[in-house]
Amino acid sequence: MITYTRGSVLAVCFGISALLGACGGDDYGSTPAPSSGSASVTLRQAAGGATYLADSEGRALYTFANDLRGDAQNAAESACAAGCLAKWPVFYMETIKTPDGLVASDFATITRDDGSKQSTYKGWPLYTYASDKIGDTLGDGVGNVWHLAAPDAD
Repeated sequence: MITYTRGSVLAVCFGISALLGACGGDDYGSTPAPSSGSASVTLRQAAGGATYLADSEGRALYTFANDLRGDAQNAAESACAAGCLAKWPVFYMETIKTPDGLVASDFATITRDDGSKQSTYKGWPLYTYASDKIGDTLGDGVGNVWHLAAPDAD
């Protein structure tokens, strides 16, 4: 018969939780803070062949049809707030480095109603989708109002 001491059980539990913590986990159930700093926006291809914008980690970027698109005279306005943001976190980079195929001047920053910042592309506020993992495009077409941010969008 095997007997376990309280100390050995605690040591095993501590070891397992340390191992799990080192492996990381997903933050998709929580609302991540917007990214900040300098990072690249990349171009990726969806399974169907469409090219889309992604953050530097490979998460797809999306636009929301209910937002007000900005132009030379008017700033963009986000219509996604409160519960919407739990599923569609804001994408924000202070400085965006662009690869070939994208133009840095197509990106801008808006200040949201809550005072936080959000990056825009060609006037459209940008988001990620909390249910996506790196390389996923599960948010494309959700509710017929969420779309992959495409380099040829106008």
